[in-house]
Amino acid sequence: MIKLDRSSTTNPSRIELRRKEASYLASIGSANLRYANAYKDGPVKALLLHESCGKCMYCESQITHIYPGDVEHIEPKIHFEQRRLDYDNLGISCWSCNHEKLDEFSATTPLIDPYNDDPAGHFIFIGQFIRQRPGSARGRYTIELLKLNDRGLPERRLRVIDGIAYALERYESAINPVLKRAFEHEIEIFIGRCAEYSAFARAYARACGYNP
Repeated sequence: MIKLDRSSTTNPSRIELRRKEASYLASIGSANLRYANAYKDGPVKALLLHESCGKCMYCESQITHIYPGDVEHIEPKIHFEQRRLDYDNLGISCWSCNHEKLDEFSATTPLIDPYNDDPAGHFIFIGQFIRQRPGSARGRYTIELLKLNDRGLPERRLRVIDGIAYALERYESAINPVLKRAFEHEIEIFIGRCAEYSAFARAYARACGYNP
């Protein structure tokens, strides 16, 4: 999990969703809930995918290659109907994270929200595993609820770690400056925010003393 940033509030897709949100909130209690599913609109989903680089906001798995992804309500709409169309309550998740989370919500120990929380303050990335920082009950709850050390995730993360380890080895041993720059570029791809499981690649690179 990495820190994510929201798009501008002046983005046309956000402006249009706000218009529908106002109409929807005014219609609650009536039979005319015309915009109840407007959070699924194509432009809204496309914007969320852009913000997360096509990765699940929770586990960092690339989701658009084999699955279109689910628009996720950070605070579940069944508990927070007023936030059903609130863009700041939306994200994109893979099927597995969405299925594990469902409508679970803890007011005292909410899940880590990568838009409003800094995951680095709650998690430590050790090899292919994610651990909560000491004292972070929210970190522990997030890992356990979403099964972030299960579901085949460690195996997929390990492939990324093996890849960056090989790139780091070639970078450190390269003498030719052109080759060294090429290997450095390869490392930067692994740790870039849009790379799959980049939090783990970054942690491994730091542990190896890599300083770009």
